[in-house]
Amino acid sequence: MVALAGAQRFHFAGTSIGGVVGQQLIAEHSERLLSCTLTNTGAVIGNPDLWNTRAGRVRQEGLAAMSEEIVPRWFAPKAFEASPALKAGWCTQMGRGDDESYAQLCEMLGRDTFTGKLSGKRTKLQLFGGSDDMATPPATLGALSAELDGAPLEIFDGVGHVPAVEAPAHFAEKLLAVLATDLGDVANHGVAYATGLETRKQVLGEEHVARSTANANSLDAPFQQMITRLAWGELQFNDDLTRRERSMITTGILAALGREELTLHLKTAKRIGLSEAELRQVLMHVAIYGGVPAANHAFALAKELGWGE
Repeated sequence: MVALAGAQRFHFAGTSIGGVVGQQLIAEHSERLLSCTLTNTGAVIGNPDLWNTRAGRVRQEGLAAMSEEIVPRWFAPKAFEASPALKAGWCTQMGRGDDESYAQLCEMLGRDTFTGKLSGKRTKLQLFGGSDDMATPPATLGALSAELDGAPLEIFDGVGHVPAVEAPAHFAEKLLAVLATDLGDVANHGVAYATGLETRKQVLGEEHVARSTANANSLDAPFQQMITRLAWGELQFNDDLTRRERSMITTGILAALGREELTLHLKTAKRIGLSEAELRQVLMHVAIYGGVPAANHAFALAKELGWGE
């Protein structure tokens, strides 16, 4: 449909199997993506035995017969409590699907994974999941985030597999924030404060940003706004480098300079999925190019923060 519309670059958002389609786009056509929002999906979902068994059952029993078993796995309990007709409606809708098409999708999920295929792509990414998702639980989204070089991940509390249905207003707000910035316009008009603020929250965590904002007064409030626009908007929002690469650069510079923000960025590096080996190499570079005492201090601080075994 994008090709028919003549679009060279576009935003993509997909849930579940739609998220698998998005991963294929990232792997093969990332240069065409303005952004890619994936929800409730994974680089690996389930296992081949599970999916092949389900494909066989669908061909024998049909989707209408199996919908009562499958649909409850997609929604948090409170969604059914809030909307008693939700389950029946989705079972009816699923029962109208084509059995063979669904069976082939099951076989595809069991056969094809994206492990090792998603790293190093220059695409603005955002992942969402649900705390009560049985099909693709938060751990599955966390593993996908790691495959995507620490792509930002937000888990919606009390939501299952279909956030667009269970929390439509909240999900729409988050999705619109991802879509809000036209990347082709950034060079001419800069990055908005709101974009920098969102990036800052994604990297450092909402609690830290909330504390920094709350602690600001008339003296440093303009400074907080400046670094949000410049450091987190103009610099960190740019996708020429991945979040993991920027984390390594930032950690190395702060370690070499001995700045107190090193503690924050060591915590951030762990949160976005930087490996122990990657951190070790960053700090060894600091030792050679910035001085052994600086690296020694950074190693000690990292160990205090839980790095290493």
